Amino acid sequence: SEEQPDFILVKTGIYDEVVKITQPVSIIGACNLGVVLAPSEPSETEPAINIDLTSISEQKPVTLRELSIKLNKRPGVKFMNNSQQAVISSLSIANAINYGLAFAENSSGAIIKDIAIMNTSSSASLLGIPDIVDTACYSRCAPLINGSGIDIMGGKVSIDRALISQNESSGINVAEMDTELSLKNAVIRETNYRQVDETRGEGLNVDFFSTVHIENVNIHHNHDKGISVHNDATLNGIELIIEETKHTQY
Repeated sequence: SEEQPDFILVKTGIYDEVVKITQPVSIIGACNLGVVLAPSEPSETEPAINIDLTSISEQKPVTLRELSIKLNKRPGVKFMNNSQQAVISSLSIANAINYGLAFAENSSGAIIKDIAIMNTSSSASLLGIPDIVDTACYSRCAPLINGSGIDIMGGKVSIDRALISQNESSGINVAEMDTELSLKNAVIRETNYRQVDETRGEGLNVDFFSTVHIENVNIHHNHDKGISVHNDATLNGIELIIEETKHTQY
């Protein structure tokens, strides 16, 4: 069979297309502001970049670097079945629906530096299901459709230098046992309530036995809580500022 490339170099331009990755590969743009993935066709379920390495037994890390993703009613980037942590740097995602960046089934997570995720919103049609609207089932029963900037449902994710701004439901949502986030040098701001029922709006939601470590993080002007921790989750933090939350700080 034809040998797969180890990396793909992308020149500056606007690309009206969707990317599906089924092999370990590095996608490297010429520069963050100059390489724009902007699929014009909307979809509530298919992300702009979908990484699913189900069929690969021996994996290398997937790398995404120097890319901007500007969306029209479409989810952002989803990782599934990557047994090695992905490497992400200089990535911006704007105007996604349901999630900006997601780590879903059997994902080992990622090492991330320099990321901005802004203006993610929920899909009203998907959120109209009664079981999903149930706030007791929020993090696990309704993953990947709430409009969170980042959804982490598995693996270990480290993020250094991030702007998470004006997303919906949660700026960052972390859930599931053995899921871990290390977050430093970040701002999570102006998370909006979930449009379907006008609830939620946390800067950071830590749930269902997950663990989060934070350092030098500013969480401000979120709708409901700066940080929400429940269901035997663990939060460790230093140099944390929570301010100007509309309802409660934590």
